Amino acid sequence: MFFLKNLIPAVLTTLFGLLLLAGCASREIKTRYFDSSRKADSETMRKRAEEFKTATVSLALSGVALHPELMTVDDDADPDALVARLRGFGFNHVYYHIPLKSDLDGRLENFLAAAGRARLPVDLVIRQDAYFRVFRGGSLVRPLIPEKTTLPEMAEKIVDFNNGLPETDRIAGLTVVVAPHEFTTANVNRPKHLMYAWSPKTFGPGLDNDMLMKYTFNQLREIAVLLGDLPLTVGVPDFYHQLAAEGKISVGKVGDFLAIAPGRTRVLLQNSGNKASEAVQAVNLELQETRQKESVIVQLSLANHTSVTAGALRRRDWTDFTRNVQYLAGQWEKAPAFAGMVIDPFAFLELIHQEE
Repeated sequence: MFFLKNLIPAVLTTLFGLLLLAGCASREIKTRYFDSSRKADSETMRKRAEEFKTATVSLALSGVALHPELMTVDDDADPDALVARLRGFGFNHVYYHIPLKSDLDGRLENFLAAAGRARLPVDLVIRQDAYFRVFRGGSLVRPLIPEKTTLPEMAEKIVDFNNGLPETDRIAGLTVVVAPHEFTTANVNRPKHLMYAWSPKTFGPGLDNDMLMKYTFNQLREIAVLLGDLPLTVGVPDFYHQLAAEGKISVGKVGDFLAIAPGRTRVLLQNSGNKASEAVQAVNLELQETRQKESVIVQLSLANHTSVTAGALRRRDWTDFTRNVQYLAGQWEKAPAFAGMVIDPFAFLELIHQEE
């Protein structure tokens, strides 16, 4: 009885783990992401795309982020049409997110081939918090859970994947989004091998937050070596620089990230402003204090509705949105360090673009 009493929960846990794995093995692809009954007419959408292109025409880099989970069946079926839509807004660089190792697949190859035909550069994007090893589950469950790929291992897989592509289809670089501040004690996904946890109480040289930043820098240096000549872009929140400037962490300034691989590293600042004035202020310190020209790209995250309170740009309507984008581009271009802007995600841009 004792054996059965302990075995039954273990078996149930194992079955649950298998069901969870089965659910995570495939990604749902949307048939559409807009209610067609509220769609603007085609002429209005054409004019809006031209207005956006005009608002960003001065940018050396006008980038856009694609997320596989927000792409549709039509996007998969006709990647050339997707690329044409991107070009229609004037975008000249794509940041394609890879949330899963399995996303290095035929779907991505087809998109890269379409982008290659259109001479549209593509960076692949991986997040630090998506690639690490965790150790959980009982002795029966653990052998059934595939060991997760670490961040440097994923970078190496991307290099191998890229080398296997036709030269015209290869990526322009790798973007690594880091977020050590998310590795708190409350985060169940915090890598279990880490001795440190981020906390408001552990700022200062040599304390937990600082050690997590150093751990992150070690990962980035390893990745830079793996990439060889392939450019590296590091995505960071818009508050690390100030924390480092205040002495709360010993590394984290934009210049520290640029020094990882001098001459082939840029920084992608994730802007947390909810409105245009906040967006300007959020990255002002970084742009003013960074000496290297054209080394800082600003990511403008879009809200999917007007009442959002998270760090994403709100808007009233299309006119308000394009006016804000043009204003932000004009403000940021005053700084020699500014290299361009990335709109994230493309799906939300199209939502605004297609609204009545």
